[in-house]
Amino acid sequence: MLYNAPILFLGAQMTPEEEQQQTKEKRHLTLDKLKDPGFMKGSYETTEYSSYLCADDSPELFIEMVKKGFTIMTIDFEKKGKFLLPLLLKDTALLEHHELHISKNIQKLMAQKRYKLVVNKYYDPIVSGIEKAYKEECFLNGQYTFMLYMLRKMNNDGFKFISTALVDTQTRKVVAGEIGYLINGYYTGISKFSQKDKEHKNLGTLQRVLLTQYLSKKMKIHLSDLGSAAGYEYKLALGAREYTREAFLKRVGLYQG
Repeated sequence: MLYNAPILFLGAQMTPEEEQQQTKEKRHLTLDKLKDPGFMKGSYETTEYSSYLCADDSPELFIEMVKKGFTIMTIDFEKKGKFLLPLLLKDTALLEHHELHISKNIQKLMAQKRYKLVVNKYYDPIVSGIEKAYKEECFLNGQYTFMLYMLRKMNNDGFKFISTALVDTQTRKVVAGEIGYLINGYYTGISKFSQKDKEHKNLGTLQRVLLTQYLSKKMKIHLSDLGSAAGYEYKLALGAREYTREAFLKRVGLYQG
């Protein structure tokens, strides 16, 4: 079924209202649509929009969405509550791990050996840190965090959830952290935080560097999706490159055009 094909009624073109309704229906994701090659081809190629909606917050549907290259946020409708907001980004920052750039400031932090990366042991403090850092702008809500909790227990179809905490060995506190996942042979971050004060500087970058090294050495993963490149110069400073949607899909093997 081609969801992006124009619909005609008795030989007449649709009214603007009918076109608007059809667009809404096309942008509402279901498991059947995600598994339809025709729908996915239209979604990858369209320049009309990049955001979709999903009322189903089941872990199985989340995995299918990220497997197809969607970035998952949330959106709040006052009368209907929060929905998942899957995005096919127009530009993506991809980091080839062998191109990782470690600045002198980060090298100094690493030489101190004060901070260590801990994997899959501090989920709750990391989520709490993210919520405190972004406050009302935080897209993690109750339903989303519960879904992530369920995803932590799952390891199917190439999906694996990962949480990474940067721990201060002097205070034993989590000073930076990130949640993300492995899919299609590469890593994608969902959200992260880091303490920002006079004592703690560049910890978010340090966490990213240590995570990249961990993925490469321990898990043999050599590519990270850092999300949108627009307005995030620090991603490019790490060695990431900006990819168009088409180039991103080709690089991760999802669509060849």
